[in-house]
Amino acid sequence: MKKKRRKDILNFILLNQSASIEQLSKEFNVSEMTIRRDLANLSDEGSILRISGGAIPTSNTVEKEPSYKIRAFINAEEKDMIASTAAKLVRKNSLIFLDNGTTCLQLAKKLINMETTIITNWIPNIEELKKNNAKCNVISIGGNINTELLAVGVQAYKAIGSYRFSQVFIGVGGITENGISDYKPESVEIKQRVIECANEVIVLADKSKFGKQVLVNIAPLNNIHTLVVDNTEGISENLLLQIKQNNINALTALKLILLQLIC
Repeated sequence: MKKKRRKDILNFILLNQSASIEQLSKEFNVSEMTIRRDLANLSDEGSILRISGGAIPTSNTVEKEPSYKIRAFINAEEKDMIASTAAKLVRKNSLIFLDNGTTCLQLAKKLINMETTIITNWIPNIEELKKNNAKCNVISIGGNINTELLAVGVQAYKAIGSYRFSQVFIGVGGITENGISDYKPESVEIKQRVIECANEVIVLADKSKFGKQVLVNIAPLNNIHTLVVDNTEGISENLLLQIKQNNINALTALKLILLQLIC
């Protein structure tokens, strides 16, 4: 229990880039004294740097991806909006691939009663899609299951190559003028294979991902057909220009969401 809480505290600090003792105490429903002990332990490990009243990540941990259970609470409203918009793009009786990630998991919740076939290599998606006598047909990709409950490796890579997807919905860690990127090489390899096997590539990302380059490149912008975000506020003009020049559908998706926000 203590070990898990400390891991979750570290993930929370990584996501927010800083956290106060008071904030962590409320978030994890433990005393401030307990949080102080947890922070002291994480500091001794070199995972965080103690500051007055709280903590920040060290350079050794800042690029690690937090647990999806923690990420689910960040920008939750925006992710739900993105998922609702993306669900409208899904065509009846089509074959789609649903990637891992908290925004994709929100999309899974929107698709359970759609008459379509969904292929995924992420166990949380499968669990969500098979709830409450769902109408959708779900196919699981096999492979080595990693700590994020994701099927990866040679078996998963080969299995994906057997399909031609009408649409694929991809989650990412960052988007820049150079393209899309994510944290783990083994999951990026699968994403790249999925993109190769797709008629239409749809990237789901809240605005916090824009202008952010993380560890492993997935693909350049010209591999993306549609980009679904919550809104364009804070995204650099240069990146928006690159999106427009590389993919018209991406710009159309942005306009669609802005219209929804106005209405």
